[in-house]
Amino acid sequence: MYIDWFALSILLILIALAFLIRFIFSKRYGQSLANKLVAGIFGTSFLIAFITFKIISRDINDRAFPATEWKQYMKLQQSVEKLEYRPSLGLYAIQETNEVQITDENPFCVNEGQLANLKPREIQTSDSQLSELSPPPQSAVHQINFILSYPIDADEIGFSSFATLENDEIWCTERYMRGGPGGAVAIGFLGFAYLMISALVFAGSLIVLLILSIISLEIRRHQKDNDSA
Repeated sequence: MYIDWFALSILLILIALAFLIRFIFSKRYGQSLANKLVAGIFGTSFLIAFITFKIISRDINDRAFPATEWKQYMKLQQSVEKLEYRPSLGLYAIQETNEVQITDENPFCVNEGQLANLKPREIQTSDSQLSELSPPPQSAVHQINFILSYPIDADEIGFSSFATLENDEIWCTERYMRGGPGGAVAIGFLGFAYLMISALVFAGSLIVLLILSIISLEIRRHQKDNDSA
């Protein structure tokens, strides 16, 4: 409701400003030219602001719930033959003569991250790259991806991925996402910030176009006065 009233107030201010500029221009340059100038200036400024908003908000979901950067999780002393997740136990690196437990039942990557504080209702594994996560920084020898589902009423979902590199390092990344009211609030605040940026772009372009228009019209008016003289 607050945002609706705010948007309405801004719209009324813009309409009043357009009529004021049109009135001032019509007194000096004529009503017909004033109408065209005001329409062109406000239309162009709005178009610039709209394009700006579309560009900066195209990845709004990724920005609201970003994935963590890939980081080194551990360094092993032997080559890994495969990564194996065992339900209720955790993720293991299987080596020729040994096996190393990488995570417990909850395969999170960041100790202080969101996934570390949540208990998954269901954990699914995938060998194919998840669209929600970026690929490893280097070519992975082995990689396993996780989709972590939480209680339905929480409307949350998590993704994590672990990969072994050629130097026997294990790297990982994770991402937390949320839908429902909580997710809408996060995206809404970010969207409002983008709207404010677009509003500043609109105001800036409006001022610049007004100044350029006045300079151009005054030069034109001065030339006409000289020609008539």
